[in-house]
Amino acid sequence: MSLSPWVVHKFGGSSVADAACFERVAAILDAQPTGRLGVVLSACKGVTDALLALVAQAERQDAGYKAGLDALRERHAKIASTLLSAQNAQQYMARFDSDRQDIDGILQAVRLTRSAGRHITDLIAGFGEIWSTRLFREFYASRVQTAKTRSGTVRWLDAREVVVIEWGPLGPAVQWEESRRRMQSAVSADFAGTLIITGFIAVDRRGVQTTLGRNGSDFSGSIFGSLLDAAEIHIWTDVDGVLSADPRRVPDAQVIDSLSYNEAMELAYFGAKVIHPQTMAPAVGREIPIWIRNTFAPDNAATLICAQPKSALAVKGITSIENIALLNLEGAGMIGVPGTASRLFGALREEGISVVLISQGSSEHSICCAVPREQADRAVATVRAAFARELGEGQIQSVEVDRELAILAVVGDGMAGIPGIAAKVFNALGTAAVASSDWSLITIKILQSFANHVGVDYLPNRVIIDCTASGEVAKHYPAWLAAGIHVVTPNKKANSAPMAFYRSLRDARRDGGTHYLYEATVGAGLPVIQTLRDLRETGDEVTSIEGIFSGTLAYLFNVYDGSRSFSEIVVDAKQRGYTEPDPRDDLSGMDVARKLIILGREMGLSLEMSEVQVESLVPAGLEQGSIEEFLTRLPQYDGTMKARFEAARARGKVLRYVGRLTASGTATVGVVEFDAKHAFANIALTDNVVRFATARYNNNPLIVQGPGAGPEVTAGGIFADLLRLSAYLGARL
Repeated sequence: MSLSPWVVHKFGGSSVADAACFERVAAILDAQPTGRLGVVLSACKGVTDALLALVAQAERQDAGYKAGLDALRERHAKIASTLLSAQNAQQYMARFDSDRQDIDGILQAVRLTRSAGRHITDLIAGFGEIWSTRLFREFYASRVQTAKTRSGTVRWLDAREVVVIEWGPLGPAVQWEESRRRMQSAVSADFAGTLIITGFIAVDRRGVQTTLGRNGSDFSGSIFGSLLDAAEIHIWTDVDGVLSADPRRVPDAQVIDSLSYNEAMELAYFGAKVIHPQTMAPAVGREIPIWIRNTFAPDNAATLICAQPKSALAVKGITSIENIALLNLEGAGMIGVPGTASRLFGALREEGISVVLISQGSSEHSICCAVPREQADRAVATVRAAFARELGEGQIQSVEVDRELAILAVVGDGMAGIPGIAAKVFNALGTAAVASSDWSLITIKILQSFANHVGVDYLPNRVIIDCTASGEVAKHYPAWLAAGIHVVTPNKKANSAPMAFYRSLRDARRDGGTHYLYEATVGAGLPVIQTLRDLRETGDEVTSIEGIFSGTLAYLFNVYDGSRSFSEIVVDAKQRGYTEPDPRDDLSGMDVARKLIILGREMGLSLEMSEVQVESLVPAGLEQGSIEEFLTRLPQYDGTMKARFEAARARGKVLRYVGRLTASGTATVGVVEFDAKHAFANIALTDNVVRFATARYNNNPLIVQGPGAGPEVTAGGIFADLLRLSAYLGARL
């Protein structure tokens, strides 16, 4: 008679927290179809942590560990007295007390030496699974014998007799050949019953007890599923399967009916806590389906993880990792230099810094990696030390970190064949006023594929129009230009980047024989850059440029007349859509500074952002924090702006936010007073106005004025560049 295939069930600590939980697990097993069961149990909820706390107390020479050990005994005695007959409970507790005596002796030695070490810690931490499985075996064997709920015998199996591992850089590695040999010796091929198996613990090649680390009991379940060649693995937790999102943030998150192994690993890696990626590895190798189910609601919907899920959904789930910092190593000297990434990640590895996610621009101009926020400062110091020479010689321009981030992952195998998914994601983020810190983390492959598509040889003229404000997209310009692709853009990030990148951009344009047009980066549709070029190319000498370069700040100071508070006008401007989603992006003055850098470089100046003196209108202390917090606290600073306005009005002047640039390279951005008759004092609400003082236009400077923001005028500036490019390429317009 052929034996039925094994089915492995793994129950976590919350599933065996007390006597009622043990009975619930037994009822679940009773309801399973007739066949052979492997039941892997964790320690009772909280026991492993309590055992580790005993070790820590002993290392501190704290005699309180004895009370903790007594509490563990009392807890297990209570469960045993509820579930077992008096005789069986007495026998169980006799073995428990023997273990307790061993633990006490070990902890006394730890207390004397003030040191435990990994082997002792693993030895003590593993007792929780021994206690829970011994207890459940006695309870379930009696239940099966009395109620005949299942056929066959119920046997206890110590994983230390079977599972052999070795710890390496990637964690515990199962020695499969030896473990399979031991499994065949421990459990006969004709065994027909139920195995109660200890999770979490194993031995190394020398026979020394060790553990599988955190989430090790789930890993044990998958290991025994493979060793028993199980038909299925069921992992029982305290939630209904794998949810489509975090229910704490998305109350209507749904249970996902099925996932591929890859989808489950992605969700787990990026924050879903139900299953650990390591858990699935043994099952994946043998294509064993994994069910994620709820111990406390066994009839509820569950999630099936398998090789070929039936669900046709393109997106299966959305998950996130919080408290992330983004480390960025940037420099033109990295381009084409082999080994840079290896040095970066090698240095971080040596310091034990965990890299969560990696991205490199296609031009090799920068490498980004995400690390846990608490490791950010150490990561920056490590990278700066590793690249000290390159930083000193200017080959690498910066090592920067952004600390207030989270990683959002949208997961689904079917996304690859459906266009528009990424657009929906970023549109949703934009609607929610959530900024993407580094598009390369999600879209770098899309950008590269798109550039390859545009750059095919049979197209005589190729152009990419970048209408984003993304620094990551801008980093691709040199590669595109060098590949023969023209670039038209209103994106200021490339032309205001460090000079080394700016020069590489110019070199790529020259070497690729391409055109790079960016009129809309300053003044949107106003001919500011073209006017500056015309002046210089016709022999005029530009001595200074000053202007109101921000439509948002122009509006704020045009409307502010003292009758309403400055903070009230900021809120009103945000509601009207005149500001960025975070008004601090406008009030900081950095947008104006970038425009000055662009104009300065058009004048031939090697101007860096650090050389621009910027007066930020964001009060000190409000630079960080949420938008809501900023707008709530901003009224506290209205008095400063009110006093400044009243002082200017008393002198018959008005306030304007102005950028100024001289031929010598002096660049300033800030609030300036002007006479009421000055050109800057008489502009429409959101107008930009730029004043060129030159040798030719000295006594009566040249002024360019008009709407400097908005989709229509910006589109006009971009389209004008596109027509200009067409003319350069021989089109008759």
